[in-house]
Amino acid sequence: MPTRPPLQEVRVLKIARRWGPALAWMLLIFALSAQSQLPTPEQRWMDSLFEKSAHTFEFAILGALMSRALLAKESPGWRAVGVAVLLTWLYALSDEFHQRYVPGRSADWRDISFDWLGAIIGTWLWLRYTQSRSKEHNPQSPISNI
Repeated sequence: MPTRPPLQEVRVLKIARRWGPALAWMLLIFALSAQSQLPTPEQRWMDSLFEKSAHTFEFAILGALMSRALLAKESPGWRAVGVAVLLTWLYALSDEFHQRYVPGRSADWRDISFDWLGAIIGTWLWLRYTQSRSKEHNPQSPISNI
């Protein structure tokens, strides 16, 4: 008869599955922020467009992963959504603070604005995804109206 892993080990694995992807993405953001210079287009307007789009995209992914981690345990509600956006935004603040100390980089409040926009977009997309899955499995789900 196979033995079951201890309850504590099971809890750790569940937490790792929920939060691991978000933490891995945060490490990737940190590693990219630690680079003195990243490849950029030569035209200034394209550089700005590319940079702001990258900020929005990377924090949309983080917002979705934070939402995934937080909403895995509870049903979607405004509190969990707010916490996901807040945690993502706080990480964006820490990322900009970190960049102040990287040679060739600087902190920019506009980047934080695009990070915040990405957090909202990613969280919203995750909610839409869970809503569509919930409708497939339970048409009377309370999140079908979000």
